[in-house]
Amino acid sequence: MLTTGVRLRNSAEAQRQLATELAEIGAAALGFGVEVVFKSVPAALIDEARSRGLPVFTIPLRTPFRDVISATTAPTIARPTMIHWMLTAASSFCLI
Repeated sequence: MLTTGVRLRNSAEAQRQLATELAEIGAAALGFGVEVVFKSVPAALIDEARSRGLPVFTIPLRTPFRDVISATTAPTIARPTMIHWMLTAASSFCLI
C-alpha cells in the first residue's frame, strides 16, 4: 500500500491501526510518501509495523506514486501478459 498519511495526522492510534490492519491482511509492505503531510514516517507507525514484521519504505516527494506502482507491478503483470499474448497468437494457428 502507498500513502502520504493525510488521514493519519494528529493520531498515533490511527497510525498504529494502519500498520496493524496491513499486517493482518498480509500486505507486502507500506510505502510512505514523505514531505507532503509528514517530513518522515511517524514513529508510532514505524514501531507498530516493526513489531508486526511489516516492511515500511519511504517515497521521496520527487518520486510519483505511479512510478513505484509501475516498478513493483511490472514483474507481476509482465509474465502473465506475455503468456496471454503468446497463447492468443498461437490460437490463430489452431485448426480446431
